[in-house]
Amino acid sequence: MGASLVFMIVYVWSRELPNIRINIYGLVELKGFYLPWTMLVIDLMLGNPLMPSLLGIGVGHLYYFLTVLHPLAGGTNFCKTPFWVHKLVMHWGQGFQMNSPVTQEASTGVAFQGRSYRVGGTSSGSTRYPPNAGAFSGMSRRIRGH
Repeated sequence: MGASLVFMIVYVWSRELPNIRINIYGLVELKGFYLPWTMLVIDLMLGNPLMPSLLGIGVGHLYYFLTVLHPLAGGTNFCKTPFWVHKLVMHWGQGFQMNSPVTQEASTGVAFQGRSYRVGGTSSGSTRYPPNAGAFSGMSRRIRGH
């Protein structure tokens, strides 16, 4: 079932990133959307059985439908990651979790916690203005004093 798993992953990837340009054996360049179908044709030319590949594409489409398309149409997400998995990954502190329901504490996982100094010699904690005080804080500055 390894071929089915590969085709499932490739199909989901191709649906998530359909406009990425893929180069096949240095001969053909195509969009990522067509990669699973191109791999299917290559398997056909090599004489490999097509049923595992088609099974992987079918399961990949079912997964993509249940996790992306159906929730976008207002349905529930049937394949939602359990909360305990998010907590376990957060406890290990490895990887990056997109859309995680568990928030990381501000004091953990920070690479550099040293002092920072602003241009002009002031410490970052000693000023009451944001670091971009004049640029984006709503203060207007006219040219030539007008």
